[in-house]
Amino acid sequence: MHLTEEGRRMYALILPRMAQLHTDLVAALDDFELAQFDAMLARLHQQAQALEHDTLCLLASRGAQQRPAVSLYP
Repeated sequence: MHLTEEGRRMYALILPRMAQLHTDLVAALDDFELAQFDAMLARLHQQAQALEHDTLCLLASRGAQQRPAVSLYP
């Protein structure tokens, strides 16, 4: 994957705003809550990876030759 010049320009424009939004959102949590939230996100990420692995194994067992393409936009 790579970004075009326009994609890099948009990324540079959006990233600082998203970082500030993240900072503003987590400001509602104290340190303990933030640590709990981070731990929960890590567990969800681990579960998502396991589900993806299981899905790819199932596809491979059914003869799929390549990883399925995923599109965020229908």
